[in-house]
Amino acid sequence: MIKSRFSETQIIAILKEAGAGMKIDELCRKHGISDATYYKWKSKYGGMEASDLKRVRELEAENAKLKRMYADLGLENTAMKDLIAKNSRAEREAGVSALAGAHAPAVDCAGMPLSGAVSFGLVPGTGALDGT
Repeated sequence: MIKSRFSETQIIAILKEAGAGMKIDELCRKHGISDATYYKWKSKYGGMEASDLKRVRELEAENAKLKRMYADLGLENTAMKDLIAKNSRAEREAGVSALAGAHAPAVDCAGMPLSGAVSFGLVPGTGALDGT
C-alpha cells in the first residue's frame, strides 16, 4: 500500500478548509491532490476531529486483537472436539472387542450385577431355555 504524503491530521485540516468555504478545485490545486483523492478522504475522514482519529485507531487495534483471540479459541475448540471424538471412538472400539468373546453378566433392572444368580438364556439352535 502506498504511503500518503499527508498525515491523517493534515488530511482533516484540508477537509476543514473545504468546510470553511474554499472551493474544491482551488483546494486540490493548493495541496497538489486530485478531486478523487479529496472525495475519498472526505468519505473516510469527513466529520472527524483529530481526537476522534486517535479513538478510531485504538478501536481498530482492539478489534484486531479480539479477532485474533476469537480465531485462536476457535482453533483450540476444534482441536479439542477432534480429540474427544477420536478418544470416544477408540473407547467404543476397544469395548466392543473386549465384549465380543465374553458373556454379559446377569444384572437387575437398575443395571447392578446379580451375584450368585442363575441367568437364563436361549440354547442356540434349540429354542429351549438353559438354566445355568
